Amino acid sequence: MHAFFEHYLPAEPEAAYLAPGISMLAEIWFDITQDVQSAVQRWEQTGFIRLDVASENQHERATFCRHAVSIAASLVIYRPPPSPPEPVYLAPQSMAARRQAELAPRYGAATIVIDSIPVAPSTHIGPKVCPVALVSLVRTAELPGMLATWQNKGFVVLGSSDLLIKNNEMGFSEGLRQAAVTAGASLAFLQITPAKVRAVQRKADGRIDMDAVRADPPVKMSPNGSSVVQLVLLAPVSLHARELAEAEFGSSHVPIRLEESSPVTALPATLKTSS
Repeated sequence: MHAFFEHYLPAEPEAAYLAPGISMLAEIWFDITQDVQSAVQRWEQTGFIRLDVASENQHERATFCRHAVSIAASLVIYRPPPSPPEPVYLAPQSMAARRQAELAPRYGAATIVIDSIPVAPSTHIGPKVCPVALVSLVRTAELPGMLATWQNKGFVVLGSSDLLIKNNEMGFSEGLRQAAVTAGASLAFLQITPAKVRAVQRKADGRIDMDAVRADPPVKMSPNGSSVVQLVLLAPVSLHARELAEAEFGSSHVPIRLEESSPVTALPATLKTSS
């Protein structure tokens, strides 16, 4: 469980709200090489088969991933500029081949948003597909003002938390996004305040005393120092409100597992109207 939940204080939403929007991402691998034929043979030895289909845009590299999804391919091999790309599309014949290929060296990978899972014929399996929740994580120096603004735009507060972190903590933002999805939030505001560890104390209501933190600030923001993170999670009461937030702040794709019991799938039916 993320440290965010240790001091999480749930709120009572004022209205029914929408869970985070859900999208599907397909992962397409690619190899870029002048020796396309040798690369094809290497992948065939891993358990991939070549798909003998023609693309309408053989010279437009930007379209290769989209075309791969349309034919349920997992891999595109093509030549780098200025050579003609000559793309070749391949797919694993089995899950075992895909798992083995995940450890094989390759040039890179890309993800693409899809509307539906590509259906592959019996000769092979399709690309790796991951459901993701859409979450906007926004840093602000005016947390109360941002909350008021977005509550007026159709969001309700689900809960809030504060915690002390090291300034050099890696992957912290991604952890907060995962925590937001777990709580069923689409929008998360955070305010970060540099703090001395000795100045951090909790009040009777469980909140960090920010007056005490601000009264004894560190001399400067140091990578080895600490900060207090105040986080508030919100959810929209309408699709229009959710679209407003995504248009202004953008959104991150947070991997989820739809088959697991989580707030995204286990919300009451009255709240599960997001899609």
